[in-house]
Amino acid sequence: MHQVRPVAPPAQPVALLSEIGQVWRYASLRALIDALGLQWIGAYVGPNHVQTRVLAGAERLTTTFPYIIRGSFGEVLTFEDCRAVANLDVEPWWVRSRPALLSWNGFGPVPYVHRARGGHFFRRIATHGEHRACAAVLPEEGEPAFRGKRRGHNLPTAYDDRPISAYRNRSWKSFRRTRWKGV
Repeated sequence: MHQVRPVAPPAQPVALLSEIGQVWRYASLRALIDALGLQWIGAYVGPNHVQTRVLAGAERLTTTFPYIIRGSFGEVLTFEDCRAVANLDVEPWWVRSRPALLSWNGFGPVPYVHRARGGHFFRRIATHGEHRACAAVLPEEGEPAFRGKRRGHNLPTAYDDRPISAYRNRSWKSFRRTRWKGV
């Protein structure tokens, strides 16, 4: 018995219209998304050049979109149409695993971005100034080079140090023999 597979409809050409009358034509909506990017389309493309919404009370919000996307039959294509073509309804793995990123409003600390915790190193190596000074030497201008031990490739960095494996047991209190002070 024959199985009939669904066939994707052929790609229709689209046009990007600016508010000053310029027209750019693309072979398909997918080609337009690949050329401009979904983020750019979301920021600059709308159903009308000027869109006014009434908010709570008499307050009005006017948004200006400099571009409109029209399909091959003259219909207006919106950002939602582009999202459907780009198949972004499936969220990336990093958003699914960390749902707090979806609710972050752009103010305050960014979720899951913080300093490294849980350990320290033996030393605090502070050789950034010497690294910069070695990089600034120009031998073609007659400046003397640093001696061999103080050249940039021989200087230690923070990556050259080894971490303490028992970082939780570094207090002097754990090395006392008794819990009272001897006389």
